[in-house]
Amino acid sequence: MRSRRVRHPDGSEVLFTIRQLALSDEEFDRDAETVAANLARLPTLMEQSGPESG
Repeated sequence: MRSRRVRHPDGSEVLFTIRQLALSDEEFDRDAETVAANLARLPTLMEQSGPESG
């Protein structure tokens, strides 16, 4: 699983990538659940960091 933030003039875009490749179905599902949890937390983290944190 990888994540990255791409800056834009009006904010940012957050990208999460999950590749199954050598993962079992269970490992892939675990990674997908982790991404979902991270996405759920993202708005709170962004509000806490404020606009100056870039």
